[in-house]
Order: sequence, then C-alpha cells, then structure tokens
Amino acid sequence: MASPVAEDAPGHYNNSHCAFLQAVLARSTITFEEAKPVLAAIMTAQENRPTLPNDITFADFNNFINTINAAIHDFDYEIRYTYPQNAPSRTQESAVYAVVNMSSDPATQLATTHSPDEISFVKRVLDAMFETHNRQSREVMAVKGMEAASNLCKPPRNRESNISSTNGDTQGQATQSAPDKGITVVQAEKVLEKMVDEGWFMKSRAGYLSLTPRALMELRGWLVESYNEEPDDEDEGPQWQRIKMCEACRDIVTVGQRCANRECNCRLHDFCTTAFFRTQSERKCPTCKTEWTSNNFVGERAARGAVAPASRHSTAGASASTSRTRPVSIPDDEDSSD
Repeated sequence: MASPVAEDAPGHYNNSHCAFLQAVLARSTITFEEAKPVLAAIMTAQENRPTLPNDITFADFNNFINTINAAIHDFDYEIRYTYPQNAPSRTQESAVYAVVNMSSDPATQLATTHSPDEISFVKRVLDAMFETHNRQSREVMAVKGMEAASNLCKPPRNRESNISSTNGDTQGQATQSAPDKGITVVQAEKVLEKMVDEGWFMKSRAGYLSLTPRALMELRGWLVESYNEEPDDEDEGPQWQRIKMCEACRDIVTVGQRCANRECNCRLHDFCTTAFFRTQSERKCPTCKTEWTSNNFVGERAARGAVAPASRHSTAGASASTSRTRPVSIPDDEDSSD
C-alpha cells in the first residue's frame, strides 16, 4: 500500500526529510512507534529546541512520508506501508513502512550482495514457496529452511535456473547467460541466513521461511507477473491463481483464511475477517456464496493439515501447477493432482 496520507500534503523537502529517509533506508522496515524517537531527534536538531518522542504525532509522521515520496517518486522509489500477515489487527501501530523500489524484481534487489548462483538459488526457493508449496489443496507459501538448503541448492538436472532482470541491466544479462552451477548445502544455509538478516525472509518458530512484509511490498508486482496465469478463455470464468489479494483490504495474502471451495480465489487476512463479515448479512464467501467456516487456512496452518474440503477437480491452472523447481518435500497427504 502507498502511504495513507494525501498526495498534496504541505512541506518542502529539506535536510530533515533527507535525514529521516536515510534512517528508514538503514533498516528493513520502520513502524510509527520506532519512527517517533528518530523524528524527535531530527526535529530537535532542526529547530534547536528539545522535541520528545511523545511530541511526534501521526500527522507529523505522515507529512514527512508524503514530502519524501514527492521527492523520490520520479526515481521509482516510494515509502509504502503494509501490515504483517500475522498481525492481530489493522492498527496505526501495527503498520510497517519501507522504502520500496516500484520496478523491482529479485535480480535487481540482490545483484549487489549476492552472486548469480546465489540469486538463482533464491529464485528456486521462491518457486518452492509459490509453486511447490502453493496448490489448490494446500496454500502454504512457506518452506522449511533445512529442506530448502538441502533440496534446492542445485538446479534441476539438465536445466538452468536463471532470473531474468526486468530492467535489462548488466547483472541481469550476466545471470541469464551464465550457467547455473548451483551452490553447496553449507553455502545455501548461509544465503538463507543472510536473506533473513537482510529482511527478505523471516523464519518462524517451526522453521518455516516466508517473505517478510517488506519483501511482499517490494515484490508484489513481480510475484503476480511470475506466478499467476493469464486466463486461457474469458468465457470459462475466473481460474485459480497462486497470488491472491484479500477481499477486504486488497493487499496480498500469504497468511489468512480461504474459501472452502478450492476453485474459488476469495481470501481474507485473519485481521480482516471479523470486520468484513460484520458488514455482511450472512457469513458466506462473497465470491461463490459457499459457507465461510474459518477453518480453511493459508500459510503454515495449511501445512499442519487444515485443508479445504474436496470439490470437483478443476483443470483451470493445471499448467501452472507444474513446478519449475525440484520439489521440496510435501506432506504425504498432499493432493498432487492440481
């Protein structure tokens, strides 16, 4: 999401905005509470009088963001915000902000800190998250770290796994042309640790790796373009897609609830569900009118066995289910027919 403030907020870009932008760039994400002491220090220096963190209002914070966005927009950058996928609620305090490259892909983001073979490994991990572990029967969109390191460190046999750069830069061209030799398991483990440290992946207590809020903001467009299929025939109706948006807030869903009908694309974040159905006359899927049970999940809970009941088999998106990676292990009762 973009910043919730108006585009024409007053203010001229000056050294204080530059200082705050540098502070945001220096960290993966920032919340309003984390920004308050930063802004207080900046305003104390600017106005030559003490400003306390509690003196900073949300309006001050938003005005800083708007002024910065007006200055950096022409460079394809923007401070955006989203909510953690597992947030208990959508509140001012739970929103996370980050500087986002608006024309971003993994190769562009990782080229300065990772080798082409490491980038190809990261792409295989993303394929495992959003293809192998993201099917109509179970939408996990996460992968165990140890399994990813051991099973995905090498590319599939007789096949190169390359990331194409959308902006055609030198690094992207090199990645396309150089053969993908893969990396060792030890190297793969270090890459995954670095991806966590850099704020791209987060690791749950159960050992699952998934994309962070910052990564979802940065890669949203790329994820849709890479993993969603164009409809084969408009007359056939909506087809199942791998990357879905919340019916309530229209942000991407990697943790939340799904319609019990496997063929339906309706998804809701947990924190959106209560407010959404409070405005509805009945607790049914707004898309297909199936009873909404709140027992069918997206994310790690899907891996633990909470799956949507079977419906008639859908051929829509069958071609999309063919994984581009060596499969990471899937639970024995995984429905591999999709």
